[in-house]
Amino acid sequence: MWPCVISGLFVTLLATGGLVIATGTAGPPDAASVDEYQRRRNGLAKDLAEQHYALGQWCKERKLSREAQEHFKQAQRFQPDHNGANKELGKSGGKVASRKRVECELRLTDGICVKAELLAEAFCVDTGSGVLFMPVTAVDVVVVGKDEQPDVIAADGFLGRSRVREDSFAAKAKVGVVNVKRANLDQIRVFRPCAVCGGSGNQPCARCEGKGRLYETVPCKQCGGTGKVQCTRCGGTGRLTCPRCDGSGWTPGLIGGFRFKCTRCNGRGTIDCPGCKKGQAKCPVCKGKPLVKDMGVCPVCEGKKEVPCVACGGTGVKPLSPDVEKEVKKLSESTLNKVAE
Repeated sequence: MWPCVISGLFVTLLATGGLVIATGTAGPPDAASVDEYQRRRNGLAKDLAEQHYALGQWCKERKLSREAQEHFKQAQRFQPDHNGANKELGKSGGKVASRKRVECELRLTDGICVKAELLAEAFCVDTGSGVLFMPVTAVDVVVVGKDEQPDVIAADGFLGRSRVREDSFAAKAKVGVVNVKRANLDQIRVFRPCAVCGGSGNQPCARCEGKGRLYETVPCKQCGGTGKVQCTRCGGTGRLTCPRCDGSGWTPGLIGGFRFKCTRCNGRGTIDCPGCKKGQAKCPVCKGKPLVKDMGVCPVCEGKKEVPCVACGGTGVKPLSPDVEKEVKKLSESTLNKVAE
């Protein structure tokens, strides 16, 4: 959920897209506190644990609990044995959940692209109607506006022009932690995992159904694929001569010429064949199951069982939909035209 201020109301944006509005005195921090927080955050040496801890304490005193937790976590990230940060995080809920890595591509104004891990957990966005703390994991792309022009932001449930308040962005690249000033940035592309492949870049091969080999069902020559053959014991009749009365249906009595109906066959002279069902027995070759023939390695996946994900092209990164790409380009061009004027 993301809090923001709209016309003096305290609004919480839920992940499901709903709104919860409250008007009581237990509302969000005042604008002065938010502005001061942004000034302090922009002047922060973002790779120093102690400065994150100090800013976290400042936020805590002004009841900016969410921001305080973010800076305590950052202090712990840079210095895992930081006593103060560990103590504060322990107070807030015992076990501290590990932070998900947020990979991104920073496109600089000189054309250089840097792949790194964003260290911030949220962007502070000025929407014009209020301040919105937007989780980085919900953002797809930020096209940085020039000078005082607004940025173009595409995120879950949000697409438009707003201003990200941060003057610099901390990221962890191969060379270490770097702080990139927004004046040197053209675009931030957040690499969110593809919803189809889960970020792996692969999906099960549809041709072999993820088996790596092709199998073909062939009909049994003995039964023609039915799984049943004529019973050899009863000749397909499903009946056998009753062994007790030898097919007469009667058994002799103990005295004189009296006879009684056979209790085994109930006077019919025959009984059901125990080796089949109505003259049909299970095929001894295929055992009533289809015969499967191994046709060799799957030519599509070459036995790997997986193929590159169609949705993301094998990158594992959630792609921007054509509509979003078109709208981002349109908004960006509109912003550039205003700068030119």
